[in-house]
Amino acid sequence: MPTRILYRVFAAAAIVSFLIAIWDLAFGGFHFVVLGVRLSSREAYKPLAYGELCAALAFVGHDIGADERDASWSGFSRRAGTIAAAVSILFVILGIRYGIYVAGGADYYGYVSQAALWASGHVLAPDTLSTLEPLLGGAVAPLGYRLAHTPGYLAPIYSPGLPLAMAALERVGLSVYLIVPLMGGAAVWLTYRLTSCVADRRTGCIAAVLLAFSPIAVFLALVPMSDVPVTAWWLLAWLLTLSAGPWSALMAGLASSAAILTRPNIVPLALVTLAFVAVRSGLRRGLLYAAGVLPSALFIAGWNQYLYGSPVSTGYGPLETLFSVRYAGTNLRQFWSWLVDLHTPVVIVGVLALVAGRIRYGWWLFAFSMVLLGCYLFYLPFDNWTFLRFLMPAIPLLLALDASVCVAVFERLPMALRGAAVFALCTLVPFWFVAKIDGLRLFEIEQGERRYETVGEAMKAIVPPDAVLISMIHSGSVRLYGDRHSIRWDLIAPDRLDATLEIIRDNGFTPYFLLEDWEEPRVRDRFGKASAVGRLDWPPTAEYLGHAQIRLYSPDDRARYLHGEPVLTKMIPFP
Repeated sequence: MPTRILYRVFAAAAIVSFLIAIWDLAFGGFHFVVLGVRLSSREAYKPLAYGELCAALAFVGHDIGADERDASWSGFSRRAGTIAAAVSILFVILGIRYGIYVAGGADYYGYVSQAALWASGHVLAPDTLSTLEPLLGGAVAPLGYRLAHTPGYLAPIYSPGLPLAMAALERVGLSVYLIVPLMGGAAVWLTYRLTSCVADRRTGCIAAVLLAFSPIAVFLALVPMSDVPVTAWWLLAWLLTLSAGPWSALMAGLASSAAILTRPNIVPLALVTLAFVAVRSGLRRGLLYAAGVLPSALFIAGWNQYLYGSPVSTGYGPLETLFSVRYAGTNLRQFWSWLVDLHTPVVIVGVLALVAGRIRYGWWLFAFSMVLLGCYLFYLPFDNWTFLRFLMPAIPLLLALDASVCVAVFERLPMALRGAAVFALCTLVPFWFVAKIDGLRLFEIEQGERRYETVGEAMKAIVPPDAVLISMIHSGSVRLYGDRHSIRWDLIAPDRLDATLEIIRDNGFTPYFLLEDWEEPRVRDRFGKASAVGRLDWPPTAEYLGHAQIRLYSPDDRARYLHGEPVLTKMIPFP
């Protein structure tokens, strides 16, 4: 009886502490006086810590002397699916609430604008500057596009899988931006299902919780890019390979096809799953799997032929410029550093699960992850943690291995401590992940990305319809939101800026520069020696001072400014 009373006391104290922490986070805290005693709370981490301690003691109090079937350890196994479903739904809600709903930059604009092409029944985009293309070449194509093999058109450089899924949503009246959060929730749930198949439900639930709060997974759930969808497709493919259904191998191949359409460069992963199916289930099922993969290979070959002139060409350019042996050291070091920084060094303990045989087919999953690493090991390096996204399809598998090690440790604890240990793991690690996410300001990304829409729409009022905006990062969004032409300064030869301006004017257009603050020094370095205009040494026509500093320059203002005429800068308001 005393133990039961303490259990209820600690459980109530934990609930109150967590409610106080939620209040602190939502409303900044509280303070009031009761009978001369001042009660206050402003720092959420304190009630969270109290709540963690009280909850752990409540679990211990509940499980002391309890029958094994009634212990929270057994209850966790029975409720694992419910918990995994809850965190999957939470993942979707976070993605929708804090997601980016703007098509800016290269990836976002490339995917969203291609989805609009598919929804309208087209694959190629008309080249609005086709009259300038013979003289300016590829500079007339915005980010996310290149000159098509068909004259007078621009070809998207990104693979069609994600845009096709976006277009399907658009055709039924839903936002194209919903596809990534929805598939993110599916990826969390599939992590639970797959891990439950190769281990048990407890391990699957822990893996799903870890993935739902992983900083890299949360980041990728907010952005309209292909990393989360391709991860969900590969998880589905693995789950189907383990199914005993007569057509499951074919369905696994079709899921792999969807993954390949979403990201063709990691097609070698299909060789791992093909080998797994053939070795585990026989040649017939292996052939069924291959039959499911074949459509994507044929589609991508035809796609490349139609858009770029060759079945083996890609939208990203020649392979020899993208891959090199000398990149291996840099990529290996960076991937390792980013993985540990976002998930702590404990993330590597999952290797022990392979040695101990805690997960069935663990070595196959490990081989899948190593092949994925090999696909990017020699790829052009990028110096930013967000490019850990290349390895996203392997992250759920790695977390599944980690979860299996945790369960193995918990199984060696006294029954009275196991429930508390699971609770601590499934809350403290997410708390740490949330603190990391907060430090990276992931939930503020959407505010900064709004600049593409704001500046693009402002161009409608500031520059004439015949304007050609010389830009790079805004080269796509200004077309989408501003309905204005653009060319890319990074594809203009350093000694050709003045000639480019003359070509623009001679063809009835008016040139402008639209540059973010980080672009301006690069433009000056690129063109300043050969062109006076390239020095950008006069006041801007308009300026945006929101989450980035963006300036609009008119080359025609330079001569007037040097002759003493004032140039008035119009300020672009930000929401």
